[in-house]
Amino acid sequence: MSPGDSLEMARNKIYGQHIFDEVSAHFTRNQSLIPPDDYIIGPGDQLIVSIWGPSELQEILTVERDGSIFRQNLGKIVLAGYTYGDVKRMLERRYRRITNPGSNIQIVMGQNRRTVSVNIVGEVNEPGTYEIFANNTAYNALFYANGIAPNGSVRNIRVRRNGRIVKVFDMYKFWLEGEDDPLFLDNNDYVFVPVHGKVVKISGSVKRPMRYELKEEENLAALLKFAGGFTTHARTSNVQIRRIKNGKEIYDDVSLDSLIGNGQDYLLMDGDEVVVQEQKRQQYNVVQVEGGVMYPDMYELVPGQRVMDIIRKAGGLDTSAYLKRAYITRLVRPGEIEYIDIDLEKAIQGDPAHNIRMQFFDQLLVFLETDFQEEKYIHVTGEVRQPDSFLVSPNMSLKDVLLLARGLNEDADLNNIELSTFTRKLELTIDSLAVEEELSEEEEPRLELPESDLIIRRVAIPRNWEDDPGLDTIMVSAYNQVRVYSKYDFTH
Repeated sequence: MSPGDSLEMARNKIYGQHIFDEVSAHFTRNQSLIPPDDYIIGPGDQLIVSIWGPSELQEILTVERDGSIFRQNLGKIVLAGYTYGDVKRMLERRYRRITNPGSNIQIVMGQNRRTVSVNIVGEVNEPGTYEIFANNTAYNALFYANGIAPNGSVRNIRVRRNGRIVKVFDMYKFWLEGEDDPLFLDNNDYVFVPVHGKVVKISGSVKRPMRYELKEEENLAALLKFAGGFTTHARTSNVQIRRIKNGKEIYDDVSLDSLIGNGQDYLLMDGDEVVVQEQKRQQYNVVQVEGGVMYPDMYELVPGQRVMDIIRKAGGLDTSAYLKRAYITRLVRPGEIEYIDIDLEKAIQGDPAHNIRMQFFDQLLVFLETDFQEEKYIHVTGEVRQPDSFLVSPNMSLKDVLLLARGLNEDADLNNIELSTFTRKLELTIDSLAVEEELSEEEEPRLELPESDLIIRRVAIPRNWEDDPGLDTIMVSAYNQVRVYSKYDFTH
């Protein structure tokens, strides 16, 4: 699945549900994590006591089933039900009584951590009873159940203990406002996820476009807060509220500027969609330079600047710029343009008739010399080492072409080199060249054809085969194969 597909799937969920999609990225079951000071100590928890200085000692204490520990010289101490912070202070006071003054005392949780049996039910992906470490909260427990199902609430998650609700967990306060979730789960707790309440979608120019669950008293202002607010170019003067009513989609255009200015809100309903448009950005003080300059692009136009001022902004003219003629395309009025031709040589000399003042939205086109030159190629195939196409240069020789093709194969017949040429009317002409095996520097056959195919064969092709009415096919041997070509193959 591509990142784009994952993002689209996340946006189709209620914000908060997508957090559970990548369990490994957000959650760890590592029991070695040190719990916070408000963690409740219980049977099975392990405490490590380290003492150094005038007195030295290290020992491990495990809370027994009755919730207590026992140590010689300290006696039996009940720890279950106290917070981790209270237990550390309690034990430090006890150990001070049996250690020398000035000793350092440190008490931390050990590797062994007690577990509790928790029931996770309702709209979760994998409801059931889970054995989890006791330093987990309702939020952590949802990862064990593989997250909240599509119909589940992220704002009204309840923890039941001994038949009564002891915690209502709102993921938006946890994720968006940093409110902590301090309640640690205990044996036989129930984590219940009900069906979601009012859900509204927001799209367009907001920082976090998604679907959000709103409480009954929450409306447009809360939705915008959850969505992270507007992007820089949001059009707040007109926001669309789309609502399905009696099978029809109703649009309501709302000015957020007016609402916010008057301290008002907009009542949203389940299933509404809020669309925030992006402001259209129109270019204003710019001109465009294309073609034979060093940096073709859009440039700021300061009133009064002329053609050469803008060309200098574009890094100057390209070394192969065509100076005889350039064009400015100018917008006269919507739907109507005019072309203004200028002579760049005269513009460079400062002639105001050609180094004219530029106007907003002008487009300056500078040609290159190569724009008016036709490129010609020769295509080399057959018994050469690297068949390819090569750009034809003036006074190019046959030897040049053969060297560019990395030379001939051993089986090439130098007395039968076929040169086929397409005319402008797409007519094919074929000539057969006979050259010596050693091409001398003084006598190199010159190629003066506009575009050719050079074919190195093993056998000769009759020169007048096109005029022979009795000749319908030609046998050509190449690459250890005999191929049959008809007149149709060469003339179409």
